[in-house]
Parts: sequence; C-alpha cells; structure tokens
Amino acid sequence: MDRDYYIKKLNELFARQEIDEVNLDYSHFDTHIAFLKQLAIVENSSMAVFDLNKKKYSFAHNRFLPILGVELEEMMHRGPQFFYTIMHPDDVSFLVETHYMFTDFLLKLETNQRKDYKLLYDFRLKDKNGKYVRFVNQ
Repeated sequence: MDRDYYIKKLNELFARQEIDEVNLDYSHFDTHIAFLKQLAIVENSSMAVFDLNKKKYSFAHNRFLPILGVELEEMMHRGPQFFYTIMHPDDVSFLVETHYMFTDFLLKLETNQRKDYKLLYDFRLKDKNGKYVRFVNQ
C-alpha cells in the first residue's frame, strides 16, 4: 500500500473541480459558521469544511481530536492528508478509492444536484496510545 500514491490520486481529482473565482463569495459561508458550530455541539459530533479552492480547512469543530492526541491547529494546518498518516493501512486504499469514485460521480452532475448525495463510511485512526479507533464519517 502506497499512501503517497493514494494522496496524489485524490489531489488530482480535487484539482478537476472547476471553481469560478470571479463569483466566489466567502462572505456567504462566513454567515453560516455560527450555525455549523451550534450544529456540531447539538449533534455531539465533529464537523469540518474543506475549501477546494484554497486547499485547506476553512472550518473545523472536532470532538475526536483529543482521543487521537492531536490539536485542532495541527489538523487545520496539515489538512486531510494528515489523517492518512495515522489511518490503518488496510483502510487507506478503500477510503481513497471510495472518495475518488464518489467525487468523480459528483463532478459529473449539475451543481444544483450535488447537494442531494451523501457519502457514509467508516475507518480506523491510530490514537495517542497507538491503538486504532473506529470512526464513522458522513
């Protein structure tokens, strides 16, 4: 299993996303941050938004990071690739291939149709004690 291969494959797919930077309005997103924080608290879950244009997280509220022994700032700085470094080796290829197929499917849809789909999967990450913990992502 070659993590670098899978990370490169996923990054190439994200690069295919066409972004209209002229009409990109981040102020619209900013109005929703308080709601996202409250939703994460009410649902007792973690939530993150990854900006494909800037190639970084634009929002994160993570309840599981203390289990992993990771600070929020580190996760925000290192991006999603960080999780592949602590992911169980048997889960990396499945996760990236699943993300690839789902994102490829979404990119073929009209923009207004993409909100109608959700991806749900589970995976294991190594915690601060070296043991793998199972997480569900949707």
